[in-house]
Amino acid sequence: MAPHRSATKSVVLNFNSSGDNTVIAAVAGAPINVYCIVYTVSGATNITFKDGTTALSGSYILTGNGSSQTMPMSDEPWFQIQPGDAFVMNSSNAVAVAGNIWYTLG
Repeated sequence: MAPHRSATKSVVLNFNSSGDNTVIAAVAGAPINVYCIVYTVSGATNITFKDGTTALSGSYILTGNGSSQTMPMSDEPWFQIQPGDAFVMNSSNAVAVAGNIWYTLG
């Protein structure tokens, strides 16, 4: 088991607005390391992951109700967020997005 897993925290994803949605709040002086993301959507939308206002990915296209994305638990983070920035998911449409994220601070 990777050392980070004992320090891993989780957050529930649950938003339904378009645009930027802060899913892990910024922490002064501590980077956010995202190790696993699992979510589904209730309608067609494009999801872009961001470090604050800076895009970290292109748009992931989810085509309709029940579409999902899984970034499985990894020994290396999928995304590394700079200290003082939030981890943001941008949704192109106002659809429900629900799931979980596992991450560490520091």
